[in-house]
Amino acid sequence: MNRSMACLGLLLATGCLQAATRETYPPPRAPYFHTPPNGSRWHATIEPRADVPTERGGLANATRKSQQPVRLDMLVGTNAITQGTVTYADGKEASFYLVEGRLLLTRARNTGRVIAAKANSAWYSVQSFPFPGMALLDSGNFVSVDKLDGETCYQFRIEKLKDDDVSLHTPILIWIKLKDGYPLKLDLLRDTYRFSSVTSYAGQVHLPSDFAKEYENWMREKRILEALREGR
Repeated sequence: MNRSMACLGLLLATGCLQAATRETYPPPRAPYFHTPPNGSRWHATIEPRADVPTERGGLANATRKSQQPVRLDMLVGTNAITQGTVTYADGKEASFYLVEGRLLLTRARNTGRVIAAKANSAWYSVQSFPFPGMALLDSGNFVSVDKLDGETCYQFRIEKLKDDDVSLHTPILIWIKLKDGYPLKLDLLRDTYRFSSVTSYAGQVHLPSDFAKEYENWMREKRILEALREGR
């Protein structure tokens, strides 16, 4: 009898201990991630997704491998201009800029011409600031609280893009750290991003001359359109 009571007491104590140590977390709330402030920097390493099949052999495949992005560096200036630099497997780099988080300036691959992409474009939503893929987050694609690389994260699974009825062949997976709201990992289309911590950056970011010219053209057109809407 005493042995049975002792065993029962041990089981109850173990259950209480497990219940006490089992953590519960509040569900994620919009905007689901933290936006880095002005005066910050971060980077991400990029590699092909392990769960996406790749073609082997051939000149075209060799070209794709040389154009595979391997790193993304982001500088958020104290003047609210952001510079992103993508490094490719062949060592080449390409930069893009965001002004006040609203306008994306990048170079067209085929012509090298600077072009502006609006913040509501599909490319902008998937690829750009503050982190790639974050504009896709929604309460409807939250999956669970997960442990990844020792960090407690909210995990999201996106199976189709917003306002798009066509499902993705491979779902986009995102892990957001609970401790600071910054992403830890992103499986985006064909690439996996692993993010560094966000640190401080005391400098400003300045637009190169051709980017500055395109921004001025965009601002001029914007002012004209605003004047037309106001009937001036």
